[in-house]
Amino acid sequence: MSNKSEIKLNIELGEDKVPEKIEWYASDSPMENPEECSAMLVALWDGNKKEDKNVHLWTKKMTIEEMNHFYFRSMIMMADSYQRATGNEEEANKLRAYAKEMGMRNKVLKPK
Repeated sequence: MSNKSEIKLNIELGEDKVPEKIEWYASDSPMENPEECSAMLVALWDGNKKEDKNVHLWTKKMTIEEMNHFYFRSMIMMADSYQRATGNEEEANKLRAYAKEMGMRNKVLKPK
């Protein structure tokens, strides 16, 4: 018998079809109700077709400052995940270094 987990996304769109509210819920998490978020990146890999599928959404109320933080943290998370998946520490560190440079340019990180 296999275990299953379900992730649900609820997107409320305005008249202009731009998200006004994004909520998510995972069946195997401790959350009791869907939680609201301001942006999401979902990336999937189709191994049969050797191509990616993705969804990138953010709400109208998300600021550029928040988007800079979101992308900085997403790139760091991707580097960590890439290193765990491939064992390629050198390339993961290159992605982390780029993310940190971008973070400095966009004032996500403060100079020491």
